[in-house]
Amino acid sequence: MLALGTAWPQATNGGMTIQPIRYSADPSLSSPVLFFRTALTDFAASVRPARLFALSSIRSRYRRAWFGYLWLFVPAIATAAACAALRYNNIIVVRDTMIPYPLFALTGMLLWQGFVEGIVMPYQQVSAHRHMLTRTPIPHETVLLAGLYDLGLNAVVRLGALFVLLAAFGVPALASWLLVPLGMALLIGLGVAVGLILSPLSLLYDDVGRAVGVISGFGLLLTPVLYPLPEYSLLWLNPVAPLLDGTRGWIAGVGPDASFFVIGGAGLVGMVAGWLLYRLARPRLVERLG
Repeated sequence: MLALGTAWPQATNGGMTIQPIRYSADPSLSSPVLFFRTALTDFAASVRPARLFALSSIRSRYRRAWFGYLWLFVPAIATAAACAALRYNNIIVVRDTMIPYPLFALTGMLLWQGFVEGIVMPYQQVSAHRHMLTRTPIPHETVLLAGLYDLGLNAVVRLGALFVLLAAFGVPALASWLLVPLGMALLIGLGVAVGLILSPLSLLYDDVGRAVGVISGFGLLLTPVLYPLPEYSLLWLNPVAPLLDGTRGWIAGVGPDASFFVIGGAGLVGMVAGWLLYRLARPRLVERLG
């Protein structure tokens, strides 16, 4: 397998010169120090271009949508309203929740959306820009970081709408609300970690991407998104449950347990591991995508 080296535009006195992509017959980890140094170099060089790339992509996407950012939380509001109607008409039975049930369901849906978007982001970004990545010397980290910027903006808009609705329902503001963005970030980070680990297989085999869609829909029913879990339940083995429930608990002033921080930390470590795994698989991906 060929190893793909660093290639990135470098400024010269005569303008911008594009270095050719360098290939080597040696395995990527034949020199671990060079591998990690190259990874950090590509990451640092991608930060600013990724921000500009994300802004351009966001403007282009929402320019074609009449309702713009409303699409980030309207589906969650519709789902929460439907579940609330079913509960109040005794069609489904849900025990009392720490905040009004419509807000409980809405918060769960917004947090779940952030997690799922984190899973699909790496595949969507690389797949959507496959021609650019295989024909120009731009590091893949550029489009991946652009996807992270996009996820961050989505989270800010969703949390802003959530806090407005909490105030509209008369839920008293608490200092712990300041920690809710941290919980959202950890959920997104866990999703991105899963997405990066799966992305090489997703890009090589379409079956993986389809399976992720099916599993994420089924996972909604196994996660305390629309209902509170009993204190003792096997569903707490779902790693998303402590993060989602702990983040929602901050809205009611209830702190999370230790598993929240363990899983949140594991998600951050998983993001780094997934990124490095993606770099190892990158030569094969470039060959297949091209």
